[in-house]
Parts: sequence; C-alpha cells; structure tokens
Amino acid sequence: MPWSLERFQCGRDLHFVTFSCYRRQPLLDTPSARSTFEIVMERTRRKHHFYITGYVVMPEHVHLLLSEPQVGKLSATIQVIKQLVSRQLGSTNERFWRRPDPLRSTPSFAKPSLTKPEKVVCRAS
Repeated sequence: MPWSLERFQCGRDLHFVTFSCYRRQPLLDTPSARSTFEIVMERTRRKHHFYITGYVVMPEHVHLLLSEPQVGKLSATIQVIKQLVSRQLGSTNERFWRRPDPLRSTPSFAKPSLTKPEKVVCRAS
C-alpha cells in the first residue's frame, strides 16, 4: 500500500470491495465456480462474524458490499476468502486473483467513511 494512504476500519461502516481474477480471466464463469465462491464466502462470514449486504460474482471479478468483521481485519477477511476460493477451485494458473494496482485503485477500506467520520475509532495499518 502506498505510504500516503491510511486504512480506516473499526468504524462499523459498510465497505464496497471489488477484486478481479488474474489478468481478467473468466475463472468464475461456471456455475460450480460461482457456487464455490458463495459457499466459501458464507463459511468465512460465519467464522469472522460480518454481514454481507450485497454481492455480484461476475466471470472475471467480484463486487462485495459488506460490514467490518467482528473477528480480525477486513483485509485479512478478504484474503481468507480469496485464498480459500483459489485453493478449492484448484486453479491450474500460477495466480487466481489479480493484485491491486496501487496507482489505479484503492481498496474501499483505505478511504475514510463519508457518512460519519467521527465514528472512526481506530486505524489499522
């Protein structure tokens, strides 16, 4: 993460998160791949205690609108989802998920909440 960005978590806000498959390959284009993603997301949701308000699984990327987890950090929770999905789908590719480009996109949890900035209780680094 670039040095000038700060992650704002622990504000009990919703976060919109988008992540893509490696080189935008349609690795989630089959019903079984999408089902695997949903099962992993639900198991992780139960384990980390967060709410999913909405999500869209496209063939080459995912959009999530979710709350902050009660267990752990949001970034670690997203990492768990991505790792488990790539392992369960047994990707033959060297990579399954695309690394975020720090110059083009910023994870939503790295931006301060626009709703109530006074609610930010802690900052995660």
